[in-house]
Amino acid sequence: IADAGYINSLAQLVLKTPLPGVPDFYRGTELWDFNLVDPDNRRPVDYDARRKCLDQLGRAAESGDTNAAREVVGRWPYPDVKLWTTAACLAIRRDYPGLFAFGEYLPLTAEGKYADHI
Repeated sequence: IADAGYINSLAQLVLKTPLPGVPDFYRGTELWDFNLVDPDNRRPVDYDARRKCLDQLGRAAESGDTNAAREVVGRWPYPDVKLWTTAACLAIRRDYPGLFAFGEYLPLTAEGKYADHI
């Protein structure tokens, strides 16, 4: 069931990041975090490991976002997949601040065979 958990974690990350306001991240959960409850924000975080991982991701990005994304996904389910996704989502917020400050919710209607599953 781990793969389903990884996908669910990424889906939640991608869904919460574009919401208005400041996205809520538990400290230290930039990589996979295996908790059945909300993590404790008082526990120690290995910031050096995260910095090294971000540096590696930055070097990979020098070859272009598409190539870097393929490289990261090719290491699935290595924890930097979540860090890469977090960084990419936050970069979009940084690059388009007006969209997130003044954007609005638009209702969508689900259609088709599986509309009742949405």
